[in-house]
Amino acid sequence: MLGNLLGIDPHTQHPRDLEQDHFSVGYLNATSGRVMSAEFQNNEEKIEINPRYVVSVNDARSYVTAAIAGLGVVQSPRFMVRDALERGELVEVLRNWHCESLALYIVYPQTRHLSNKVRVFVDWLARLVYNLRVSDQR
Repeated sequence: MLGNLLGIDPHTQHPRDLEQDHFSVGYLNATSGRVMSAEFQNNEEKIEINPRYVVSVNDARSYVTAAIAGLGVVQSPRFMVRDALERGELVEVLRNWHCESLALYIVYPQTRHLSNKVRVFVDWLARLVYNLRVSDQR
């Protein structure tokens, strides 16, 4: 979970603290029209919270930008916030909690023979995602 330095206690210990003491940026599920909940887990517990929010968005860049602007905390893949973390615009909270990895799917028309362009793109994307995960684990 990441938040702007203003008003966020980096020593927050439990996801429930976010539900009660802080605002989040809501991520709107375009299909259901509802703001998505935030899921957390550690070695002992798995929990789902519905944080309070003052703004909700349905675009990943807007989501991160709202957090940088101080509108609330977000739960975001590290590659999307790496630069903001390095610049000190965001701070990581709840370091002992994490969420499950999101699946990434590539959809293309089913044909007998996969075009070389599609194969090269899929291979490139797979390497890129793998490298992002490896660099985040360092």
